[in-house]
Amino acid sequence: MKNLKYFPFERNKYFYGKLLSVEDFEVEQRYMNDKRRVLNRFLYGTGIVCGMNVLVVDDTTISVEPGLALDFSGREIVIDAPVTRRLSVIEGFENFRKAEDVKGYLYLCLDYDEKEKEEVHNVTGVVHTEYNRYQEGFRLYVTEREPSTENLSAGASYEKTRVLYSGNGIRIKQTVPRFAAAGGEAELKVTVENIGQILPIHFSYELELTGMEWEGRRFLKAEFREEDYEKSHSYEICYRLKTITSREAAASLETVPGSFELSLGEQAEEAEVSQKLTLQVICGDLKEKLIQNYYESAMDAIVRNNYQQSIYLAKLFVIRAGESYIIDSVKPVPFGQYVYNNMLSDMMNRLYLKEERERRKNTPGDFSKNLPDSEKFRALLEGGNITSGSVTMDLGMGGSKGQRFFSEELSHNLGLGKVRIFLGHCMDIEDKEVIYGSPEVFEKMSFRAETAARVNGEKGTFQIGLRLIEPTMTRFVRIDWMAVRDPADPLHDMEEMELFIKPGILHMKTRESFFLKTEFHGTEPTEVVWSVKEEVGGSIEQNGKYTAPNLPGIYEVKVQSTVYERLHASIFIIVRDED
Repeated sequence: MKNLKYFPFERNKYFYGKLLSVEDFEVEQRYMNDKRRVLNRFLYGTGIVCGMNVLVVDDTTISVEPGLALDFSGREIVIDAPVTRRLSVIEGFENFRKAEDVKGYLYLCLDYDEKEKEEVHNVTGVVHTEYNRYQEGFRLYVTEREPSTENLSAGASYEKTRVLYSGNGIRIKQTVPRFAAAGGEAELKVTVENIGQILPIHFSYELELTGMEWEGRRFLKAEFREEDYEKSHSYEICYRLKTITSREAAASLETVPGSFELSLGEQAEEAEVSQKLTLQVICGDLKEKLIQNYYESAMDAIVRNNYQQSIYLAKLFVIRAGESYIIDSVKPVPFGQYVYNNMLSDMMNRLYLKEERERRKNTPGDFSKNLPDSEKFRALLEGGNITSGSVTMDLGMGGSKGQRFFSEELSHNLGLGKVRIFLGHCMDIEDKEVIYGSPEVFEKMSFRAETAARVNGEKGTFQIGLRLIEPTMTRFVRIDWMAVRDPADPLHDMEEMELFIKPGILHMKTRESFFLKTEFHGTEPTEVVWSVKEEVGGSIEQNGKYTAPNLPGIYEVKVQSTVYERLHASIFIIVRDED
């Protein structure tokens, strides 16, 4: 089912007496697959959904961890068990080894793949054997080529990247935003990649700015000296540009002819570059413009780019010496091919609210000072400092005077720390009147009870209690609640509490032992429980002493706090033979 053209959708029409053929059943499968894949591609995007970490097992071997990805056509790619392979046996490495142009890196790529399986006899006699199943899988390979399109990265929606110069073992790229606010700022990012050059790299060039300026000038001189940076495979230089137009217009950055100078060590190199980058200056809201641009262009961009494109799992930096090689380091997902799902969106929203509350807390003076009550409430609400809800308490057959009833532990969703709870109760779940404060104030009440709330600041939860003032036959009582946090109060979100295992990754020999340690952030250390995920993955004592098994492999060790259920961590331990 390698169909890459989904439109138009076509499905079977069934009727009594219809003769079903092989083509009819293929149409049935194609229709269901295409609908699902179109939703995957248009709603979620392309890239890694989770997992697929690339680990270095030893100097010549890598391991790809289990995970899920969506390819350029919305097809699911699942790795359900760790894949450990020597780099030399992966497809494409032989071409890299024989290449005369010695490069210090290559990319590990992933493609969707499927194979026929389960050979069966064909009763028609035309072809004696056929295959009964398709098994969906994946293909790993390595290449020196970079992706031919930017559309695989989410960043392509709001910025554009172009190669300014490539050669002599280096590559220089320029990145600018697609849109900038009138009278605002735009960032030019110059990326320098060392892809095999041993000598120190020096270069400089000038850009002529139209509709923008840099430090009050209409020209920008970009310079780079590798000795000024800590040795790395990649460097970034950022320049803050200011837009000088007050209306919507196009702005540009263009290299000045003859200004590019390049030297490797003390040797000057001849090179000529020419590039013009444009961005749109707008007067409205940048976020709204980006969203509008996406809705206008996404359909055309996705359909136009529906051809074979790989997911780049890692950039592998390799040291070559004749026929031998050593894996120096790994850069995961070099082109940012991740799928941004709803869970991540919720996490980012929480982090944004946390930063906003911290900003307001650190603002001199009380942000709600001198505001009327209605405006204070609005400010609290907009800051994410108020939540509300209701709980129904079952009194059974009623209760006697003084009898107490308690709700389950409830979460107010305002994080940890001090929170105030306001309660109101009604006679039964259908009653539209809600009483706040003491019910003794009102004379004609068939149901009289006191309510209170007990807040647990360490867990971010609370419990509601009810005590009957007089006997009642009422069974169900609804209690409305509202939780309020003052922005000036210290905030301790669950995201601040973290648990780590030291070291982050561990290489061991079979039957070797090592003491693992825990490190807590945002909370006092608690008791923990250690475990090994795999049954044959060795053993670990509750003091953190791990003993490797007799069998080489990659094993996961977990640790869980006994106090906080959400506080846990894990590491991967690579076990090799003593040889």
